[in-house]
Amino acid sequence: MSWVDPELTETGLQQAQDLGKFWTNAIKTDKVAAPTSFYSSPLRRCLQTVETTWQNIPGLPPSKPPVVHESLREIFGVHTCDKRRSTSQIQAEFPYFDLSLIQTADDTLWTTDRRETMQEHAELWQQYLQDLFDNDESTYVSITTHSGATRALYLAIGHPDVWTAAGSVVPIVVRGRRVKPD
Repeated sequence: MSWVDPELTETGLQQAQDLGKFWTNAIKTDKVAAPTSFYSSPLRRCLQTVETTWQNIPGLPPSKPPVVHESLREIFGVHTCDKRRSTSQIQAEFPYFDLSLIQTADDTLWTTDRRETMQEHAELWQQYLQDLFDNDESTYVSITTHSGATRALYLAIGHPDVWTAAGSVVPIVVRGRRVKPD
């Protein structure tokens, strides 16, 4: 059975709408700082989550579009639900998203016979975080990703492995520091 890059289910759509309500309340009532940069996995369910979560929040989304990044995908390989569509298909459905960081039109990372390890995905996260610290001045960023990818992030930053429920917000503080070359 093949289930390539599926859409959100009705439950997933409701969870994204609930996240929008959560963020509206957190920003308006609790004075939580809103993210100023948005990043997403290229898989449809994350792109739909970003769109649905942030579309009705006053002052959001920001003037710059959400950036799509391959490193934020679910663990690569074997499971067809984790195979992304071509960039032209993604751009046609989600024209507001910035796909400039995706290097290949077709998915060259996903294979039928090998599943990426958690350690391999953690290494992608380390590269991604370095790039984020080097190229984004935002203090608060929103990253929309998957539960397996979040567990790889935990491994990359030395956080205990905790299962992340679908449709949840996980606040993570990562402090970066610049080291000047000798």
